[in-house]
Amino acid sequence: PDRGGRKMLKKILTTSSVSLEKARHSHMRMASLRTPIQYASPNTHNSSHQRTHENAPKMTNKNKKQTQNQEFSDSSTLHRDRLEVLYEVMSIVTNDTLDLQIALSEVAERLITVPTARGHRPVFVDIALLNERNQLLLWACSGSAESKLSFQEKVSVIDIPYYLEHHKPIGMSGRAAYEGKSQLAPTTDMHPDYIHCNPSTKSALAVPFCLNQTSTSGALNLEFNVVNAFTEDDVVYFERIAQFVAVELRKRQQRDAVYEI
Repeated sequence: PDRGGRKMLKKILTTSSVSLEKARHSHMRMASLRTPIQYASPNTHNSSHQRTHENAPKMTNKNKKQTQNQEFSDSSTLHRDRLEVLYEVMSIVTNDTLDLQIALSEVAERLITVPTARGHRPVFVDIALLNERNQLLLWACSGSAESKLSFQEKVSVIDIPYYLEHHKPIGMSGRAAYEGKSQLAPTTDMHPDYIHCNPSTKSALAVPFCLNQTSTSGALNLEFNVVNAFTEDDVVYFERIAQFVAVELRKRQQRDAVYEI
């Protein structure tokens, strides 16, 4: 990445390291505050079920510590994997030798491998960009061949002004790009703008490429085959990626404008 990209990555790495350390202390504190398991009275007739007060807490604390360590290990692995993908995305979009469509396709291929905090990977990822007429065009996607074909047939072009005028759903990506706000569908049936392209999709998330507070250039869409596949932390992570991609899209547009002059 360029100097700006390296500064952003350094900031993210520093923030993530601090977050991991806070998470470790939080796990330790929560473990100490948990109420010990209450065991049956030692006067029970069945001696095989008797447990002494001395041994029970010791076993419980050991199990708690193992669980705590496993949870923190999983969290650390997730953070590490996400940072690696973030760095790869930054490297791709800042590579001026790559055609924009090829670069966005590679970004989609990377993002489909990222698990959410609940351990679910997207089954489909697409990237759509707005043109000068506010039409949302499908530029890149990653997923099964069947899903790609369905998306290309149904949402390759979303004419947002026309759809709004005729009260047609503009899709979650269309809504994200139009309003500049992330669209969350823990269950796709509950989102009024969701357009059903993949029958296996149960939940979806669309985040805008925000150029500034009033302008967007498109949206990133991620679909999952389970309901409630993502958390608020996942939304923040994908918004961060979308923000970086938006910055690089603006840089490319500015360079293209200079070349045209």
